[in-house]
Amino acid sequence: MAVGVADPVLGLDQMKALQKIIRGCPEPLIIPEGGHFVQEWGDGIARYALKAFGAS
Repeated sequence: MAVGVADPVLGLDQMKALQKIIRGCPEPLIIPEGGHFVQEWGDGIARYALKAFGAS
């Protein structure tokens, strides 16, 4: 789960609540300047996510 803190729709509080009800969901990847569609950031966010979740 990647969370854009600047998301005006589903911000950090809502996503943390959702994370608690998703069985086995790890701590969210927090993107401080991210908005609602962090996946659209493409290459940069993908590399950041891989690094955060331990991929080489």
